[in-house]
Amino acid sequence: MHKTFVRAARVLFGMVFIFSGFVKGVDILGFNYKMVDYLESFHLDFLQFTTLPSSFILPFLEFAIGVALLTGVCVRLASVLGFIFMTFFTILTAYIWKYNPVQDCGCFGDALVISNKATFLKNVFLMILAIIIYKNRNTTYTNALLTRKAAFWGLNFVIIFVMYLSYSNLPIMDFRPFKEGVNIPEAMKIPEDAEPDVYENIYYYKNIQSGELEEFNDTNYPWQDTIKYAFDHMDEPRLIKKGFTPAIDDFRVENRDGEDVSSFFLSNPQYSFLWISYNMNKADKDAFEASEKVAKWAKERNINFTGLTSTDLATVDQMKETYHMTFDILNADETMLKTVVRANPGLVLLKNGTIIKKWSANHLPETFSLELLDQFEKELKK
Repeated sequence: MHKTFVRAARVLFGMVFIFSGFVKGVDILGFNYKMVDYLESFHLDFLQFTTLPSSFILPFLEFAIGVALLTGVCVRLASVLGFIFMTFFTILTAYIWKYNPVQDCGCFGDALVISNKATFLKNVFLMILAIIIYKNRNTTYTNALLTRKAAFWGLNFVIIFVMYLSYSNLPIMDFRPFKEGVNIPEAMKIPEDAEPDVYENIYYYKNIQSGELEEFNDTNYPWQDTIKYAFDHMDEPRLIKKGFTPAIDDFRVENRDGEDVSSFFLSNPQYSFLWISYNMNKADKDAFEASEKVAKWAKERNINFTGLTSTDLATVDQMKETYHMTFDILNADETMLKTVVRANPGLVLLKNGTIIKKWSANHLPETFSLELLDQFEKELKK
């Protein structure tokens, strides 16, 4: 096969793998959550201890394979690994497309969300490239752009300064709908002319004469023919066309009585802190003390400071007493909280429903002041 064609396949395949590894690497916790979803959907919960290390290893391998193919370093090894990767994930995404256990494969993190069908077709194309690259893995790749040592240290740079920093603090690049600068009420609006979801209903009627069940849809079900047919049952409505979905469609905060109190946080014209721990049992307990200091500072200045968690109330009360936490903690959906901030716990600064600033509770400013909050707001408007 012509060397130019093989090189083009390597470059294209390598660029996709670099992009895929990078966007997952800048959001390690997000990729970890997606892997947990996979294991739960396949009833493999006992393997959840593997998700965090895998969340580091898989993006790194993707990035490494891409860099190797793009630069000409370790091409043979990268060709074999790329072929193995694509064989496994093409089979996996074929299954996901057919049975739909998860709504988003997470292949490109939150940077690029595509349907399960599109994901499978993308992988088929990459599989073709992988086969070409694998079959021509001994083809000489001249003019390698990096030495092995430079590639090694470059990849370690990715691990140290991108993946680890994103895990220990917050994602270096935020592709989620709750990023800084977003006004939540605006992001939740649905235009009046927005297209709704379109569903198909499947009905089953028993033929009274033959006794057989016959299948019908919305256009031909015999609801008026009571002489020949008797209704038996119907399937759950099947989504056939997705309508307009706002960027944010799941922001809801409930008090202890289960009442929706979201509007307070979305319309408050003053600064407001949201302390977020999607699961207080799994939270970094060392960050509780630092969070309480900010809560006391806010209370002294009549600035709202409220906690949000999906943890049950009994556990919340127990932990508040154990760790001397004086602020109120309300209830919210776990998935929503994981999306708002990639930290457990994390802190979000709101004003008029706009996200001004976000922190991991492990990296809070040493001191808070109203001037500092005003500075954050001014920087956001630049």
